[in-house]
Amino acid sequence: MRVSTIEVTPETRQSSLPHRHPGPVFGYILEGEYQGAINDQPVKRLKAGDTFYKPAMSLHRVSRNSSDRIKARLLAVMVHPCDAKQLSSPEKH
Repeated sequence: MRVSTIEVTPETRQSSLPHRHPGPVFGYILEGEYQGAINDQPVKRLKAGDTFYKPAMSLHRVSRNSSDRIKARLLAVMVHPCDAKQLSSPEKH
């Protein structure tokens, strides 16, 4: 297994397409606001200082900066197989 740490900085109102990660993701909101939802769970609104956890291969169906004024900054820590070709895979329709 390997651990990767990534800073994610979505622009205002920027969102990503639904996707999955090969390992669990632990996150910390450094600044701004972030909305996220996995699988069929309700959308959660997080602010600076909040944390989140997303299990391996869960569907990240909502992942967006909910502010129309400031960028968000998230620190994501992912545990994944050493031979993982991609750390994020778009959901196939």
